[in-house]
This record gives sequence, structure tokens and C-alpha cells, in this order.
Amino acid sequence: RLALANITMLEGDHASGISEVEAILNEKPDFLPALGVYYLAQTKQGEPEKAIEHAKRALASSPDSMEIQSLLTRMYLAEEQWQNALDVVNGMAITQDSLPAYWVLKGQTLLRNNKLREAADHYNQWIAFSPNNKQAVMGKLLLLDNDREFIEAQQLTEAFLAIRDDAQINVLYTHFLTMNQAFDEARVLYADMPDNLKEMPILKAVQARLKVSEKQYAEALPFAQGAYEAV
Repeated sequence: RLALANITMLEGDHASGISEVEAILNEKPDFLPALGVYYLAQTKQGEPEKAIEHAKRALASSPDSMEIQSLLTRMYLAEEQWQNALDVVNGMAITQDSLPAYWVLKGQTLLRNNKLREAADHYNQWIAFSPNNKQAVMGKLLLLDNDREFIEAQQLTEAFLAIRDDAQINVLYTHFLTMNQAFDEARVLYADMPDNLKEMPILKAVQARLKVSEKQYAEALPFAQGAYEAV
């Protein structure tokens, strides 16, 4: 039935397709695929709140369902309802086996609500549960960079890269090396970067700092300007 409803909407009969999805949800309010389709359909019609209300009712009937909590949180995030998203995430159970979505969504909602201290605690807890999780490390690095805690950020990237190689983390590592004035090591890492990565604003800023460290101020200017204009 859900597949047929999708086909109906793809053929342009949105009203009939939406009605069919609503009928499915009336029979099974917590059917995740239907909730997702309903949100997308109502969003296209400019009425996402209708889908959010369905998701809220589904959660009320299954309050411990992390899958529904995650879906509702994503809806709130998409609609920029940051506090509502955080309220849902705060109701999720925290365990070693929590769905990965919990860790990602709570980090996002805390950052969106500008709750930086709580976000730092969250990413610390996530790293404690899963030390080699890239998303956890990336979230923590974002906060350290914002706080200009470059030494700790460098140490965290070194610990991660000692276990597994990763191009994105290497880029950040090069950035933190330059911020800590470890220019010789940063220069070697930058030289080994693929050309397409060197077009990234963060690496243009790295190259600008490297040029400045060599007192090549004129050569640094285009890289600094490129990094600035991309922000």
C-alpha cells in the first residue's frame, strides 16, 4: 500500500497519495516508513506540522521507541525547531548500545541550541563509549577549534590517526599543527595532500600560514584571500 501511495504521488495525485498514507498511519501509527513518507509529502505541500503531529502521536503510543524519537528529532531539526528537537533527544535512553542516531542527533541539537558546554560533555561521553568513532571525534574537534584549544585538538587527532588513517582528520591535523606553529611537520603533511583537497578553504588557510611563517607575505595573500572568501 505504501508503495502504491508513493506511485500515486509521483504521478501527480498528491491528495490521493497522502490520503492513502494517512489511512496506513491510522491503522499503524508507529509504522516508520509511512511516517517518513508522510513527512516528505506534507513538506512538499507546505504543511510539515501535520506529519510532526502524527510522529508525536506515534511517540506517545510507543514512548520508548528510539526509532520514532530519532525520526521526530530529524523532523524538528529539518524545521529548525531546535528546542523541540533537544527535548525529544533528552528523553532517549543512554546506553553503550544506543542507536548511533542518538549520539549524532543529540550533538547536533546541542550545537544548534548553542549549548556548547553541554555539547562538550556529550562528545566526551560519546568518545568514552566509542573512542575511535569519527563523528564523535569530529564533534569534539569542532568545539576545541571554536575554543582555540589547539594543543588538545592536535593530541586528539594524533590519537585517532594512530589507530586509523582518514583524509578528513588529516586535514584537520594539518590545520592544528599550523595553529600550534609546528610548521615543519605541517608543511610535510600539506605537501602530501591531493591537489583537490588543497582547494579546501581550511587548507588554503594552512598554506597562507605556512607562507607567513617563511616570511613570504606576498605569496601568502592569495591563499588567505581564498580562504576568507569561502567563509
